[in-house]
Amino acid sequence: MDNLRHSCAHLLAAAVMELWPETLRTIGPAIENGFYYDFDFGSIKIAEVDFPKIEKKMHELVKSWNGFEKSEVTEKEAKEAYIGNEYKIELIEEFVGESKKLTFYKSGNYSDLCRGGHVENPSKELKHFKLLSVAGAYWRGSEKNKMLTRIYGTIFPTQKELDEHLAMQEEAKLSDHRKIGQDLKLFVFSDLVGKGLPTFGPKGATIKRELERFTIDEELKRGYHHVITPDLAKVDLYKKSGHYPYYKDTMYPVMKIDDEELILKPMTCPHHFMFYKSEQHSYRDLPYRIGEIAHQYRYEKSGELSGLTRVRMFCLADAHIISAKSQAKQVIEEVLELIDFINGKLGMVKGTDYRYRLSLGDRSDTKKYYRDDASWDYAENILREVLVKLKAPFYEAANEAAFYGPKIDIIMKDAIGRDWQMGTIQLDFQQPRRFELEYMDKDGKRKHKRKQSNFWIVIIAQLKNRRSYQKQSDQQKQVFF
Repeated sequence: MDNLRHSCAHLLAAAVMELWPETLRTIGPAIENGFYYDFDFGSIKIAEVDFPKIEKKMHELVKSWNGFEKSEVTEKEAKEAYIGNEYKIELIEEFVGESKKLTFYKSGNYSDLCRGGHVENPSKELKHFKLLSVAGAYWRGSEKNKMLTRIYGTIFPTQKELDEHLAMQEEAKLSDHRKIGQDLKLFVFSDLVGKGLPTFGPKGATIKRELERFTIDEELKRGYHHVITPDLAKVDLYKKSGHYPYYKDTMYPVMKIDDEELILKPMTCPHHFMFYKSEQHSYRDLPYRIGEIAHQYRYEKSGELSGLTRVRMFCLADAHIISAKSQAKQVIEEVLELIDFINGKLGMVKGTDYRYRLSLGDRSDTKKYYRDDASWDYAENILREVLVKLKAPFYEAANEAAFYGPKIDIIMKDAIGRDWQMGTIQLDFQQPRRFELEYMDKDGKRKHKRKQSNFWIVIIAQLKNRRSYQKQSDQQKQVFF
């Protein structure tokens, strides 16, 4: 499907260039359920009223498209093809720096810089498409760059599949939380308050409060110690945990107060570890479950903000469970059962409305992943064994693990069948070492990760009240070791 969608993005660009020859092209990738292409139309304003004209031109052009002809070109030749197009020039220089190879693909009279991935017979395969919407999008996603015009579209192998998808889209509009939230006065946004910062009205606050009470009460029954951590912390805390190098670009700027550098809390993990370290623990305390309904703050680009699914301050049920290595399997099973219990109470059916993804690390990617093959093998096997034992619906995905360990992601479907990652169960074998976490064993000796392999932490996420997202999760109830 990606080849089909990307090929149609080429066709869209070809039609636009026929109709508005002075337009500057940028990129046109395949996305879930469709594609888009970003253009710089200059002073011309494009709206959905223009779609029938563009679609008509697309149908006309594709009749002469018998294939995609590939050609390799030099950097000079590529730049000559895009004189005056600063966007393509930037891409050319980037591509040359990465691979030293530049390729163009041509269909009919249209040619474009592209790395490939197309259908074999476009005149027959690019038939059942529809342009959906137009939106503004910053070049390369940065607010510092120019705002471009993004045209979204979709395509399917058959007209029946296209009609079914469009009907589902129309149905989804009726259940769009942004419309429902406005109609029922659940939440509001104010430009003066700030983008991506919702204010819940009395009804929305009631729903949020009931969900939080339900979650807290259920976790208290299961032995969680609920805490409240501050919304600010020293930057040093996140440097010690190792999060800062990975997430600093999505954290808010450092605030210098007196002799300290503070930052808005982007995650609770290190806060919970410091709470655990505040007193001595014995093996009898394990597994030690720390829970919190936590507000966290991440910088999201303006163009990516969307209702309550993509915001800059979010709330989640966050917990970190410290356990002995021998307890890890049981703890993971218990958390999966808790997730199923909560989802069931909210009317979701396992295997239909949600499933699991076993997210694994790439051992060759030493920049992203902590190097400890034995721990990675052990942790991945534990997660897999629990999923198999519980007969949970799951699939495996490489290179989707967190930088500190593998995880089980909860993947849910929305009203129009899209998959979103809504929670995670993570195994971490770095934090006990970083924070020198320890406990007193039966023999009266201190156990910790620096010298012992018996100390694990299980960090596990249940509910995610921040965003619906396909690949990344920010909700953490994790299992650490």
